Amino acid sequence: MKNFWILLITGICLCLATACIEAQPANVQAEKYKCPPCGMDCDRLHFDKPGSCPHCQMPLQKASTIKPRTKVGILLFDGVQIIDYTGPYEIFGQAGYDVYTVSKTGQMVSTAFKMKVQPNYSFANVPQPDILVVPGGQVNAARKDKATLAWLNSVYPQTQNLMSVCTGAFILAEAHLLDGKTATTFHRSLAKLRKQFPKVKVVTDKRFVDNGKIITSAGLSAGMDAALAVVAKKQGVGNAQRIALHIEYIWQPEKKFARGEFADVKYLRGTHRLIRQLRKLSSHITFKQTQGDVSQWDARWQLTTRQVDKVWETIAAHYDTHHTLSIDKQTAKWRFKGNDQSDWSGQAKLEPVAGKANDYQLIVKVWQVSKGK
Repeated sequence: MKNFWILLITGICLCLATACIEAQPANVQAEKYKCPPCGMDCDRLHFDKPGSCPHCQMPLQKASTIKPRTKVGILLFDGVQIIDYTGPYEIFGQAGYDVYTVSKTGQMVSTAFKMKVQPNYSFANVPQPDILVVPGGQVNAARKDKATLAWLNSVYPQTQNLMSVCTGAFILAEAHLLDGKTATTFHRSLAKLRKQFPKVKVVTDKRFVDNGKIITSAGLSAGMDAALAVVAKKQGVGNAQRIALHIEYIWQPEKKFARGEFADVKYLRGTHRLIRQLRKLSSHITFKQTQGDVSQWDARWQLTTRQVDKVWETIAAHYDTHHTLSIDKQTAKWRFKGNDQSDWSGQAKLEPVAGKANDYQLIVKVWQVSKGK
């Protein structure tokens, strides 16, 4: 009888122990560990036991206690402009975000200036980004690629922010993501964006345009300003200022710098065509100066030619279409109305360089005479 009671009690204890084990939450046994965000590849790794990360040596923490980092995906494609994606990459990386690159196939891309870059992901396996950056550059192929446009439209609804840099705005516009919105782009492409996408309100007076969820920036370095603005929205202006100071970048959003508003962009757009013509008549042309602001511009070239009369005829013919008032002694002067109906004057002058035979300086200026209404 004694043995019976011993066996009975032992059996009951074993049953209770088994029940307790089975009742424990499954996630206790499955607890994983991670290192705190350090910006290295090990941020994505999980470990079965506590200790130190074998890669960055930071103490591991329970994965469940670490707040997921904001994910930033950056689209890459052949011909992408380097600063368009590396500028925002640096800003978001400094903010502690999980930044990665993605291309259509995940295969290596050749950027502008032939930098070779291996994307982290393809469209097929990329994690859903919280922020998606679409850079510019040579965008014609990307903006016409059906798979790229379809992927953008599939990812966009789940993003917190979608940001284009430079001519990346053309990709967003092609995907109809800018319809009814205000946008900007690279200063030489503003008119083209306005003409090709009439449903987009294109502005010239902003370095970046914030529509709330969608942000478009002007060209090249302007993408860094837009990225800092996104950081300011999410983490406060102080953090954005801290990052700008750390990377030694002059971030002055209050200055309202917009390259598209400068006088040469608005009123000297055809000058590059003139210079191409003059190269055919000159043995050498050097850009000596180009400077100004929204109210005036001064551009100068030095050229060597034995056909000075033909050179001047070409210059005079070019500016004769600019409502020229007078052409005299290798000087052309004209007046015109600005976009805001302000009064402007222009002058193109060809003069010999002292002490250098067959060398001449071409000086082209425009300046505001009076402000519009």
